[in-house]
Amino acid sequence: MSKAKTLRKIVAGKAKRVVAEVIGDQTLDDEGRAQEQRARDEDEESGETKPFGNLDRPT
Repeated sequence: MSKAKTLRKIVAGKAKRVVAEVIGDQTLDDEGRAQEQRARDEDEESGETKPFGNLDRPT
């Protein structure tokens, strides 16, 4: 998956989470989290190597 497509999916997931927090919808928050994780997983499966491993993700 291209970096632009991955980034777009991650941003969409984060947007869902922000809206969910504003309106108090836990289901939408969960959906946003899942969308972000799927985008990251698909990006990792694409075979691109990361010189610093997973240091770009907060723990």
